[in-house]
Amino acid sequence: MSVHPPNPAPEPYPQQQPAAYAQQGVPFAGYPAQLLRKNGMATAAMVLGIIAVLFAAFPFIGIFVAAPCGLLAFIFGIVGIVKGKNIQVGTGPAVVGLVLGILAAIMMALGGGTLW
Repeated sequence: MSVHPPNPAPEPYPQQQPAAYAQQGVPFAGYPAQLLRKNGMATAAMVLGIIAVLFAAFPFIGIFVAAPCGLLAFIFGIVGIVKGKNIQVGTGPAVVGLVLGILAAIMMALGGGTLW
């Protein structure tokens, strides 16, 4: 019978250094800050344009929902296009909002959303 000495305690793990992307000022790992710019006016124009076109076909609701949303979509679309050209991002949703705002206005002019 042989007696073995007890196993020595394992060495503790070395202190880990924080990752490079955890530094303050870097928004996300691998994504430059310039890709995080957004055009809120363009998004608002598109959402309001969709709402305006959807509600323009309903009687009575179209007057109170589609008309203001269509007007705001038109205004926000123009502002979103100008802003998008300045920051070079988000002109697509601005154009969609502008076109849908105009379409909602045409639908309202042709009698959509009114009581016959």
